[in-house]
Amino acid sequence: MKTNIKEILFWIFFILSLILLIWIILGDSPTELIFIVTIYLTMLLKMWSMSDRQIRIEENVKRLRDSFLRLANDFKDLKEYIKK
Repeated sequence: MKTNIKEILFWIFFILSLILLIWIILGDSPTELIFIVTIYLTMLLKMWSMSDRQIRIEENVKRLRDSFLRLANDFKDLKEYIKK
């Protein structure tokens, strides 16, 4: 399975977000802005990787549709050949 750099970055930022959340809960924490930016980057990376997956799925569906259309045309040609 191919590892994507976006997935690795997502998990790094996710773990960093959890660490910052625990640090905020326990006190003596960094500013809330740092936590919000980290959460935002984590969500951004996840949405980016999900959109890439969506694009790949759409390409696969288009290829599958084209294959079925070619198969349907082949059957039409075969049907005409059998009628003769």
